[in-house]
Amino acid sequence: MPQLVPSLQAGNEDTISLWALQACHSGQTNGLLKAIADTGTGRILGCSLLCHAGGEMISTVQMGMQAQMLYTVLRDGVLTHPIMTEGLNLLFSKL
Repeated sequence: MPQLVPSLQAGNEDTISLWALQACHSGQTNGLLKAIADTGTGRILGCSLLCHAGGEMISTVQMGMQAQMLYTVLRDGVLTHPIMTEGLNLLFSKL
């Protein structure tokens, strides 16, 4: 059984503020980003993005999961600014 990194969810110290993203420009600041990764392999096991443009953002995570990339690829990648997908840098920096 893989050991999981604590998940990120609203209401705790790991809550990610969408204000730092393109959301502040559009006024869409409500939402929840959550990811689960295996600490041993660094692989992303799951992700929920309940926010403005979450449908577009999840495609990036899906491709990473299908390619078996480490979560650090999304954490350290240079993602286009200002779009919501750059929130993945923030999300995976909390793992």
